[in-house]
Amino acid sequence: MREAIPEQDWRVFSTLHPVWLDRFCVRVNNNVIQLLANEKHEPYDRYSAAYKLMLKTDKEIEGSFADYRRSTAVFQIARIRKLGVITDEELARFSEGTRVILDLLWK
Repeated sequence: MREAIPEQDWRVFSTLHPVWLDRFCVRVNNNVIQLLANEKHEPYDRYSAAYKLMLKTDKEIEGSFADYRRSTAVFQIARIRKLGVITDEELARFSEGTRVILDLLWK
């Protein structure tokens, strides 16, 4: 297993982690609101769709955000990146070495 990310990258990660979690949750919450507000479907169907979405996203949150350790941060960043909540500007804040590893994991 790879060593922990550099201290500077860990500080960037620690700063951005809650931002990414909030961004992901806002997206999920908006999707749930849209599902529940869709009057074209029966109430139970809306509930069921929202429940299924919450189950799916709960697994994504657990897999992407819960393992908050420096030794696994690069893998966590890669998973969060796949969720689409990391901007290019935020990614650019990491060292070149960490970005190279993330690019390898992204493929």
